Amino acid sequence: MNKLALYDLHLLRSFEAVATCGSFTAAAEQLHLTQSTVSQQVRRLEVRIGKPLFSRSTRTVALTKEGEVLRGYASSLLQLAEEGAARLAAPELQGDLSLGVSDDLAQYLLPDVLRQFKRSHRAVRLDVQVGLTATLCERMMAGGLDLVVGKAVPGSATGEVIGGDRLVWAGDTRLAEDPERPVPLALFPEACVYRRAALEALARAGRCWEVVCTSPSLSGIQAAVKAGLAVSPLAACFTRDLPVLEARTSGLPALPPVDFAVFWSARSKSQPAARQLVAALEHAMRPAPASLPTLTEARGRR
Repeated sequence: MNKLALYDLHLLRSFEAVATCGSFTAAAEQLHLTQSTVSQQVRRLEVRIGKPLFSRSTRTVALTKEGEVLRGYASSLLQLAEEGAARLAAPELQGDLSLGVSDDLAQYLLPDVLRQFKRSHRAVRLDVQVGLTATLCERMMAGGLDLVVGKAVPGSATGEVIGGDRLVWAGDTRLAEDPERPVPLALFPEACVYRRAALEALARAGRCWEVVCTSPSLSGIQAAVKAGLAVSPLAACFTRDLPVLEARTSGLPALPPVDFAVFWSARSKSQPAARQLVAALEHAMRPAPASLPTLTEARGRR
């Protein structure tokens, strides 16, 4: 295999487009190239690597096992190339930026975003504070923060929505199966969006409840759920490795969706660093493109 083949971004871009779009025709339209050009570039990549990357038929285009492996590296290389080009083209950002983030978003979203942001904007000094959305917004209104990234029930936010998810019940279904017994809950403190939505839904459904665990951190809530002590209302994306209760079978009421939003201070809207950070957050919130099936999966569907 030609080791330099992986660094030909033109070939990798065509390969990634076919893998994402699911066909050579759609990939050509996305790249504003002819279908034959895209086919030739993918073929050149396969020749250089010495292995087929796609299984082609009259009906389907599926990634081979080698194609699946290469796709992960190709996506990383293309992203790094875009980041490098953007950093070289943009003026260097400087100054201070204070950011408030709700605990669950801080755990699952912030590490990768801040790592990439600091790598691109080393002269920006960040001050990150973690807490409840309402508390952080109050701090921002008092001048203590430039920006808050938090949660809100759809339609109630004054901020800019950058993502969202379903709000679900996480926990052991046996804790909620008896309608005559209070539902044991693990909740964030007062003023939490999840807490308010859950208690309002339970009140409308006429279900009794008791708080058996209150924690300001997502890890504390998850620990109570994993231990079988309580059920908890959480955004679906934060229920990894936790059992999720279906409202229609558990006897618990359905919960509303939740928005992830950015709340701007008056001064932050004019800060280039704040705008760049929010753009990075929005990018991180976008759902990943659906992957083509592997060759084995494609054969199993025929």
